[in-house]
Amino acid sequence: MTLQIVNTSRWFDGQRLHQVGTITVSGSYLTPLGEPLSFADGEVKSSRIPDYVEIHGQSGGHDYNYVPGSDITDGTMAVFLAGVEIVAGAYPAGVTNDTIKYHAIFKMR
Repeated sequence: MTLQIVNTSRWFDGQRLHQVGTITVSGSYLTPLGEPLSFADGEVKSSRIPDYVEIHGQSGGHDYNYVPGSDITDGTMAVFLAGVEIVAGAYPAGVTNDTIKYHAIFKMR
């Protein structure tokens, strides 16, 4: 797997679990619609897909989108440059050197 999630904070708002952290990218990009991105880590007590995921790079060069899968383990992260998905192959330096942050919200079961 080429995406690594590091959770930096979690909180429960009484209805949903919020999780924030960083995503580290390495290896090669797959198309269409990106690399597998799993939020399953033992702390999220739900198998449902997240209600909301926002992903932002700090460099501002690339855009990142979460593409939901059928459950918490099989969504993907798609990477775009100027509105066009990047091609399959090694990640460009603008992505591997970016600080990518996310905020995911999960409905608790």
